This record gives sequence, C-alpha cells and structure tokens, in this order.
Amino acid sequence: MALYCPRKIGIWMQVWASFFPKTTLFPDDIWHFISTLRPPSYIPTSSYQLLYQVIGSTLYAIWRARWRVHFDDTPFLVSKVVEQALGP
Repeated sequence: MALYCPRKIGIWMQVWASFFPKTTLFPDDIWHFISTLRPPSYIPTSSYQLLYQVIGSTLYAIWRARWRVHFDDTPFLVSKVVEQALGP
C-alpha cells in the first residue's frame, strides 16, 4: 500500500528524482531494500546513508498522510506528501 499504489509510486518517483536524478527508480528495488535493508547495486556506496534517509523520510511522510486521512479527516495530497518527504 505504501509503494505500489499509483499515487504512492508518484511520490516515490518525485522524491527519488530530487536526490538521485541520474538513476531510475524501480519499485521492486525499493521493496527489496525495505524488506532486506540491502541497497540496490546501482547506488554507490557513498550514497548509502542518503538512501536510508530518503527511504525512511518518504515512508514516514506517506504513512503520516495516510493516517491523517482517517484521524484528522485531512485529504491525501501527493504534493503535500512529497513536500514533507523532502523536508525543510
């Protein structure tokens, strides 16, 4: 739900392009990373820390927005989720 839904994939793509503009995002690679904590082979070792931060902040932003739909009656807006994931 936090990865393969079309709206969520759009969030991942936008956030990914901001931090890793020269690589292509594959949703299966993110799922593999989340489930094993092993970075994709096309990410340079020097970017591992950034990768962990990007994945963590994006997941947090998606789940936070998702739960706000239920508890705060706030609409799930892709642009707001991307903005939160990218940080200040």
